[in-house]
Amino acid sequence: MPARAPQSVIQPMSPRLRLPAALLLSLPCLMAVGCGWLVGEIAEQAHKQSAIEDHVYEDVEPDQLWREINELWVAQGCQKIPEPVLATTVECEGGAPRWVRVDARDGGYHVEFEVEQTLDAEAYDVKEGESPPKPGRERDFDMEWTLLERLDYPTAKAIAAEAEAKGAKARDATRELDKSFD
Repeated sequence: MPARAPQSVIQPMSPRLRLPAALLLSLPCLMAVGCGWLVGEIAEQAHKQSAIEDHVYEDVEPDQLWREINELWVAQGCQKIPEPVLATTVECEGGAPRWVRVDARDGGYHVEFEVEQTLDAEAYDVKEGESPPKPGRERDFDMEWTLLERLDYPTAKAIAAEAEAKGAKARDATRELDKSFD
């Protein structure tokens, strides 16, 4: 059986469930001042992340794609990736634990950056003699967004505008809900 690339320990939430789950988790804060802002931010981030997860670079030359990936990669303290690699997860050498993967998809390229998941040791009740859970991986949406802005600025601008509209709608809905309790 061929060796498989390491997979994330944490599976991302379905984009369709992300916003409802975030709203449900923020329900206790609905009565607090400024909560509309929080709900709006969650809605904006959920929209951007969903768009990034689905984005395929179709009109970008492979050389330009890899040049930008390497520029971001080296800025994080990783060694330059010597040659383009498809369908293989590349691990950072020399910097913090991070990974990048580029796959051919739908006539273009799909890029995923991952970082080591940050675990708060105090959040776990570790008994004597036990070790805390090992960190997994999580998507580095900030790096993916930066790459999108560099390679496909019109799409990034359109996604940002859609996200702002969804955030404003969520903020307005939260304000209306808050007013209904008065």
